[in-house]
Amino acid sequence: MVLNALADRYAGRPYGWPELATILLLARLYMASELQFIADSTAIPRERLFEALTSQRRWRSIVVMQREMTSPEVVKKARELGREVFGVMGPDGEDDLFEFLKKRLEGWQEKLHQYQALANTGNYTGSEDIAAGLSLVKALLAPEESNKFLARFTDRREDLLDLAESFHDLKHFYEQQ
Repeated sequence: MVLNALADRYAGRPYGWPELATILLLARLYMASELQFIADSTAIPRERLFEALTSQRRWRSIVVMQREMTSPEVVKKARELGREVFGVMGPDGEDDLFEFLKKRLEGWQEKLHQYQALANTGNYTGSEDIAAGLSLVKALLAPEESNKFLARFTDRREDLLDLAESFHDLKHFYEQQ
């Protein structure tokens, strides 16, 4: 539903709630990961939520949707795969695990870019592994929503395990030798 229509619905009979009380309730449901707010066909991130909800004229362009949750089995598989790939067990919750895995992959991406700069000089090996690793990490980081990210992360299990092995070899070569 459109946020403005939702606030108007509960402001009238039989409810009679103030509009901002309805918005506050929706914000609490968002923080509990039950809802998501969408503007311009993209989910509004937490950093911009306050700004979006406090401006009444923007309410007409914000859609409230129930959030798609990842099944507990997928979260468990992603957590185990994260332990195998990164050597560290991630947190339990879907959102926390999403952030944990995303930060680890972004760290790999940053390192691989550094290694690629050296490999492109022609004096170092591993440019094929670096390019393959960067394309895999880019594909994994593409989804902004946790459910899509975790599903893609678990689907690419074999590729991730191969990348983890290659990454450790590359890291040892470029940082130790």
